[in-house]
Amino acid sequence: MTELQPFMRVGELAKRTEKTVRALHLYEEKGLIEPVKRSKGGYRLYDETNLVRIQFIDRLQRLGLSLAEIQSLMSGWRNANGPQEAMKKVESSFREQLNEVQ
Repeated sequence: MTELQPFMRVGELAKRTEKTVRALHLYEEKGLIEPVKRSKGGYRLYDETNLVRIQFIDRLQRLGLSLAEIQSLMSGWRNANGPQEAMKKVESSFREQLNEVQ
């Protein structure tokens, strides 16, 4: 039986999320994901948290949010004073989207 690796390189992350390596590098450039650490060989290493975050980003994109909007949303979460404030920012963003569609 093989032991599960706690970290994965970008190629494995791409395979597990069905994204391209280039898309994941773009997410990293935009601050949407970040490697947990680097290997001895200098490779970026990601964990399950990044996997879940990419799945969340994918859901937001399917709802119609652009990467710029998702970036703004996640930035707002980091700067929020707790989960309630963060969720108010999410609600506000979705209301703006709804108003544009209407």
